[in-house]
Amino acid sequence: MEVQIKSKPSWKQLFLGVVGVNVCFVFFFFLFLLWPASDTEMPRKEFIEEEAGAEFIIYSSKQNLNELVNEYVDKIMKDKNDKYTVKFDENVQLLGSVKGQSKPFRPKYPY
Repeated sequence: MEVQIKSKPSWKQLFLGVVGVNVCFVFFFFLFLLWPASDTEMPRKEFIEEEAGAEFIIYSSKQNLNELVNEYVDKIMKDKNDKYTVKFDENVQLLGSVKGQSKPFRPKYPY
């Protein structure tokens, strides 16, 4: 009767096993990365209006536009203390206050 003693795999065999697994992962990663896309049909662009529709021309002053935009900003941001305002001059400016390090900071954002 012979007794067989199982030996542990050496570190070289374990290292080569880990390298083999990594090579398989990299191979399958690039295989799926470079796999051709399916042949799905792209939807065509549809133009809703083929005929000319109605045109609306609105004339307004900068003051009225300032009021309209500021009311919208107040409504959207729930701004009660006039924290943010928009000013239309030659350029559009966003004026506001940001709190940083427990102190208000008033940057000016010209557009």
